[in-house]
Amino acid sequence: MKGGGDTLSNYRVAILITTPEGVPLVKNNCRKKPLWKMPGGRGNINGSSRKRKIQNARQLAVQKVRNDLGINITEDILELVINQPRDTYFFVLFKIDFPKLPPLRKPKIGEEIKVFQPSELDNTPGFVGGQRKLIRKYM
Repeated sequence: MKGGGDTLSNYRVAILITTPEGVPLVKNNCRKKPLWKMPGGRGNINGSSRKRKIQNARQLAVQKVRNDLGINITEDILELVINQPRDTYFFVLFKIDFPKLPPLRKPKIGEEIKVFQPSELDNTPGFVGGQRKLIRKYM
Protein backbone atom coordinates (compact mmCIF):
# COMPACT_ATOMS: atom_id res chain seq x y z
CA MET A 1 0.00 0.00 0.00
CA LYS A 2 1.44 3.32 -1.04
CA GLY A 3 0.87 5.14 2.25
CA GLY A 4 2.29 2.31 4.31
CA GLY A 5 -1.07 0.75 5.10
CA ASP A 6 -4.25 2.76 5.09
CA THR A 7 -6.94 0.36 6.29
CA LEU A 8 -6.33 0.35 10.06
CA SER A 9 -5.96 3.49 12.15
CA ASN A 10 -3.52 2.25 14.82
CA TYR A 11 0.10 2.26 13.64
CA ARG A 12 3.60 1.59 14.92
CA VAL A 13 6.25 3.04 12.65
CA ALA A 14 10.02 2.68 12.80
CA ILE A 15 12.46 4.45 10.55
CA LEU A 16 15.88 2.95 9.86
CA ILE A 17 18.26 5.75 8.92
CA THR A 18 21.56 4.64 7.43
CA THR A 19 24.54 6.91 6.85
CA PRO A 20 28.28 6.35 6.29
CA GLU A 21 28.72 7.53 9.90
CA GLY A 22 26.33 4.88 11.24
CA VAL A 23 22.73 4.46 12.38
CA PRO A 24 21.24 7.09 14.73
CA LEU A 25 19.20 5.62 17.59
CA VAL A 26 17.39 7.08 20.59
CA LYS A 27 17.11 5.92 24.21
CA ASN A 28 14.74 7.35 26.82
CA ASN A 29 16.48 6.87 30.18
CA CYS A 30 13.39 8.08 32.07
CA ARG A 31 11.54 4.85 31.30
CA LYS A 32 11.56 1.94 33.73
CA LYS A 33 13.62 -0.10 31.27
CA PRO A 34 15.56 2.26 28.96
CA LEU A 35 16.07 0.71 25.52
CA TRP A 36 17.71 1.82 22.27
CA LYS A 37 15.29 2.23 19.38
CA MET A 38 15.01 3.54 15.87
CA PRO A 39 13.13 6.81 15.48
CA GLY A 40 9.41 6.11 15.40
CA GLY A 41 6.50 5.26 17.62
CA ARG A 42 2.75 4.94 17.79
CA GLY A 43 0.11 6.95 16.09
CA ASN A 44 -3.51 6.96 15.02
CA ILE A 45 -4.10 7.75 11.41
CA ASN A 46 -7.02 10.16 10.86
CA GLY A 47 -7.73 10.11 14.59
CA SER A 48 -5.18 12.56 15.90
CA SER A 49 -6.36 15.10 18.44
CA ARG A 50 -3.60 17.48 17.33
CA LYS A 51 -4.27 20.42 15.05
CA ARG A 52 -2.59 18.68 12.11
CA LYS A 53 -4.14 15.29 11.50
CA ILE A 54 -1.90 12.48 10.35
CA GLN A 55 -3.31 11.01 7.13
CA ASN A 56 -0.97 8.04 6.56
CA ALA A 57 2.03 6.14 7.90
CA ARG A 58 4.44 8.24 5.84
CA GLN A 59 3.25 11.46 7.52
CA LEU A 60 3.58 9.75 10.90
CA ALA A 61 7.16 8.71 10.03
CA VAL A 62 8.06 12.28 8.99
CA GLN A 63 6.73 13.55 12.33
CA LYS A 64 8.58 10.89 14.35
CA VAL A 65 11.94 11.52 12.64
CA ARG A 66 11.56 15.25 13.33
CA ASN A 67 10.55 14.68 16.97
CA ASP A 68 13.10 11.96 17.76
CA LEU A 69 16.18 13.27 15.91
CA GLY A 70 15.41 16.80 14.76
CA ILE A 71 15.80 15.86 11.09
CA ASN A 72 13.30 17.39 8.69
CA ILE A 73 12.48 14.99 5.87
CA THR A 74 9.85 14.67 3.18
CA GLU A 75 7.65 11.64 2.56
CA ASP A 76 9.20 10.92 -0.84
CA ILE A 77 12.55 9.80 0.63
CA LEU A 78 10.94 7.07 2.77
CA GLU A 79 11.51 3.60 1.34
CA LEU A 80 8.80 1.18 2.48
CA VAL A 81 10.46 -1.98 3.83
CA ILE A 82 7.76 -3.68 5.93
CA ASN A 83 4.02 -3.12 6.03
CA GLN A 84 2.65 -5.81 8.31
CA PRO A 85 -0.76 -6.05 9.96
CA ARG A 86 -0.61 -7.33 13.52
CA ASP A 87 -3.46 -8.12 15.91
CA THR A 88 -4.39 -4.57 16.84
CA TYR A 89 -2.14 -2.38 14.68
CA PHE A 90 -0.07 -2.07 11.53
CA PHE A 91 3.72 -2.26 11.88
CA VAL A 92 5.47 -0.21 9.22
CA LEU A 93 9.24 -0.01 8.74
CA PHE A 94 10.69 2.67 6.49
CA LYS A 95 14.30 3.15 5.49
CA ILE A 96 16.22 6.28 4.57
CA ASP A 97 19.76 6.21 3.16
CA PHE A 98 21.54 9.53 3.66
CA PRO A 99 24.89 10.19 1.91
CA LYS A 100 25.95 12.09 5.05
CA LEU A 101 24.55 12.20 8.59
CA PRO A 102 22.31 15.29 8.95
CA PRO A 103 22.71 17.39 12.09
CA LEU A 104 20.87 15.82 15.03
CA ARG A 105 19.05 17.77 17.72
CA LYS A 106 20.42 17.91 21.25
CA PRO A 107 19.02 15.16 23.48
CA LYS A 108 16.28 16.12 25.87
CA ILE A 109 16.80 15.66 29.61
CA GLY A 110 16.91 11.92 30.35
CA GLU A 111 17.43 10.97 26.74
CA GLU A 112 20.37 9.80 24.64
CA ILE A 113 20.92 10.01 20.91
CA LYS A 114 23.82 7.98 19.56
CA VAL A 115 25.08 7.04 16.12
CA PHE A 116 25.98 3.35 16.08
CA GLN A 117 28.46 1.67 13.78
CA PRO A 118 27.29 -1.78 12.59
CA SER A 119 30.03 -3.43 14.67
CA GLU A 120 28.65 -1.82 17.86
CA LEU A 121 25.14 -3.25 17.49
CA ASP A 122 25.96 -6.76 18.70
CA ASN A 123 27.88 -5.53 21.76
CA THR A 124 25.31 -2.98 22.92
CA PRO A 125 22.63 -4.30 25.29
CA GLY A 126 19.04 -3.10 25.47
CA PHE A 127 17.19 -2.78 22.19
CA VAL A 128 13.42 -2.47 21.73
CA GLY A 129 11.88 -5.77 20.63
CA GLY A 130 13.43 -7.14 17.47
CA GLN A 131 14.88 -3.84 16.29
CA ARG A 132 18.50 -5.01 16.43
CA LYS A 133 17.63 -7.81 14.00
CA LEU A 134 15.73 -5.42 11.73
CA ILE A 135 18.65 -2.99 11.68
CA ARG A 136 21.13 -5.75 10.79
CA LYS A 137 18.84 -7.21 8.14
CA TYR A 138 18.03 -3.96 6.32
CA MET A 139 21.23 -1.90 6.73
